[in-house]
Amino acid sequence: MLNEEQLILRDDAVRLALEAGFTFPLGTRDPAQLRASPGRFEGEPFYLPYFYHAALEGDADALVYSGGAAVGDVFLLTDNDRAAFTFGPGADFLVLWYSETGYITGELLTASAYNALRASYETEEP
Repeated sequence: MLNEEQLILRDDAVRLALEAGFTFPLGTRDPAQLRASPGRFEGEPFYLPYFYHAALEGDADALVYSGGAAVGDVFLLTDNDRAAFTFGPGADFLVLWYSETGYITGELLTASAYNALRASYETEEP
């Protein structure tokens, strides 16, 4: 059962997903079933617009750089994030990756996978 803060998080994510063009399949109102129409979040889960909005507000915990350009935003996931968005217990970080064509994808990482990412990308502005 979600607590009030977790419900607010999930409801905000659903609202932002609907504003970004996500739709519910006929006969369901389950947020996990929201599907993105063609566009920057195509094929991605409903919570991505929520974290993208947070990144635009400067709330990401770190940036990922490649060749001097920012290519991703990193979020350290909280217990409330894990509960509201049903991330597994091994999900410690979410990375939003930005493609050159404007698509945004998400990747859930464990702490060790994040450390490996830090070793292969720059995490400080060059």
